[in-house]
Amino acid sequence: MVTNPDGEPVPGVTVALVPERPPNPTRPDLYPKPPPPSSGGTNSTTSPPGRYLLYAFDHLPPGAHLDPEFLKPHLSRATRLEIEPGGRHQITLRHRATSAK
Repeated sequence: MVTNPDGEPVPGVTVALVPERPPNPTRPDLYPKPPPPSSGGTNSTTSPPGRYLLYAFDHLPPGAHLDPEFLKPHLSRATRLEIEPGGRHQITLRHRATSAK
């Protein structure tokens, strides 16, 4: 779920789940695909075990989550997540309006 600082759901936000140590930006098949923008409720994705960073964007250009240089200025707002084998996680991201242009 993505919420604003007041805890209210934020519609239209794209969440990108990026491996903490990207496997290879030229192999997009190794990255979890960002789910479609949220209606403010929940998004679901299946990802292999590992350490990830979660980003929430008002607008995310196609493929931008594959570019480590693009993500650098947004790192301070990323949420760290470790997925264990067979693990299930429910995450609430606090979102401040951010456009990734």
